[in-house]
Amino acid sequence: MSESNPTPPANPESERLLDLLADHTLGLLTPDVNHEMTRLLEDHPELQDDALEEAAALLLVAEAVPSSGQAELPAGLSDKLAADAERFIQPAPAAQPEPTLPDTLNTQNNRGVLAFIGGAVIGAVAASILVALILTTAPEAPVEVTPLAADEQYLEFMQATADVAEYPWTITEPGYEQVTGQVAWSGTTQGGYMVLDQLPANDPATAQYQLWIVDPTRDAFPVDGGVFSVADHVAQDGKAYVPIDAKLRVDQPAAFAITLEQPGGVVKSNNALLVVAAVE
Repeated sequence: MSESNPTPPANPESERLLDLLADHTLGLLTPDVNHEMTRLLEDHPELQDDALEEAAALLLVAEAVPSSGQAELPAGLSDKLAADAERFIQPAPAAQPEPTLPDTLNTQNNRGVLAFIGGAVIGAVAASILVALILTTAPEAPVEVTPLAADEQYLEFMQATADVAEYPWTITEPGYEQVTGQVAWSGTTQGGYMVLDQLPANDPATAQYQLWIVDPTRDAFPVDGGVFSVADHVAQDGKAYVPIDAKLRVDQPAAFAITLEQPGGVVKSNNALLVVAAVE
């Protein structure tokens, strides 16, 4: 639809006729008002009634969609649709001498062409509305959150916990002389971390390490502090930062010890203590 020439304003009777045609499309006309619409069509033969029907339909689409409650049309789209509808109902230009044309281009065919063009415009409008509704109601993609690395979790714990106490590892079993690090424990949070450097890697399919927390004030048996595999907790610096998972409350820890057990750990260990961190 060209916009190179300005569009003259519609006259009042044309606008009234457009409103009546819109009501006629919805079946809202009373007999009196229907008579008024018939009179206006008879008084203004220069107005193409097929074009007015298409224009009324376009304007109804433009006005009805925002009230559906589904989604707002993009800014300016509704105004453009209404403007396109108005261009259909402008009075025909002054009559010009009709050239001699073949019978195939008679008035009835011209009205058919207008109806075809109006239908195509309505189809394009409906497609635009559908795209707008899809774009405005599409669900947002979930935001992926990258978990902190093992050493970052340890540093965060150390900075956020006021009563952390640290105890270095001592070696009690041959083959673990190279292991260094410490236990960081908080009685308030009942949690902490094991920092282990050069602890031999284990095969999770055959064995896992298990932490035991000794608290003589509880009973003679140590508290299970959690089962772990080294590879699951190694940071970029090569050290393993393993969170402590005490299964029972520990009020006065005396020592932290690590054993090598079957996958999943045991309730009571009979194996050797590999490394121990004594509480001084």
